[in-house]
Amino acid sequence: MRMRIWDIRHASWRSIVYLHGRLDTTDGGNQHLVLTSADFGRAYLTDAWAARFVARLFAEFTVLFIGYSLNDPVLRYMTDAFAAKDALSRSGRMRPQAYLFVSYTGRTPPAASSWHARRLEPIFYRAAYKHRALKSRSLSP
Repeated sequence: MRMRIWDIRHASWRSIVYLHGRLDTTDGGNQHLVLTSADFGRAYLTDAWAARFVARLFAEFTVLFIGYSLNDPVLRYMTDAFAAKDALSRSGRMRPQAYLFVSYTGRTPPAASSWHARRLEPIFYRAAYKHRALKSRSLSP
């Protein structure tokens, strides 16, 4: 089953999402790649298909980001807005947790407070040896 990223329909959906696309060898499979600033603008601002997808993803699923820092302005604003909405929610229902792998160099990982403020849980790992820690059983520092 080939799933387009804007087509979330079931709460039991489990898959890897290539938010900005992935090269596809089939004919016509690459029309939704986000490669340029114009593509990004359409995806998040004018057509907003990616923005709607991300909002629904964060609202309904536990999310794990791999290889994506969430530091670009649009997704940073979106995660800030989601955290503010959770803080103001009277229902007590908060969105599911979101996690992201964060590499670091040196002896100790950075402070997690900037991620926690956005209701994101960083999973720190050492970037040494071509990110070898991601392949090991334990991600402890």
